[in-house]
Amino acid sequence: CEACAAGHYQNNEGSSSCRPCPAGMYGNDRGRTSENDCKPLPAGVFSSIQGMNVSKGPGVEACPKGKYSGAGGKMSALACQQCPEGQYQEEPGQDVCEFCPSGQQPSADRMDCETSLTIIIGVLVTLVALLVPLIYLIRRRVRHKRKYAVVKLGKRRCCTHRWQLY
Repeated sequence: CEACAAGHYQNNEGSSSCRPCPAGMYGNDRGRTSENDCKPLPAGVFSSIQGMNVSKGPGVEACPKGKYSGAGGKMSALACQQCPEGQYQEEPGQDVCEFCPSGQQPSADRMDCETSLTIIIGVLVTLVALLVPLIYLIRRRVRHKRKYAVVKLGKRRCCTHRWQLY
């Protein structure tokens, strides 16, 4: 008798052939004696091939960007789900999605984060609200300097209209 190759098993003694591990499973050891000895592929990947002997490599495909698979042992791309609302995933083959940093939201395909248009508008409105009074105060100060002059009378300083100096 020979031991079954990696990715295969045989649970009947005296059998002349080995059975492949089911799709979505793999076996990297020789001599498996039960389908339960086959391990599920890791979360985030899938394979429709039976008799896999590696968890990563030819025949093993990763869930694409913007999608995830939270459980291992999947046989098809249908196991990959789009990230939930408010989350994204920019790396293929992942088992979870991530939340965008504060002030950003996921893109439509949920592959990355982008700055929200409402936040950009809010920042611009705030800048304008701060700049308008600042410009007003600077212009008022410049007009005041043109209109008035500081005159020293001994130790005292006095402010007077420029026309009165003439």
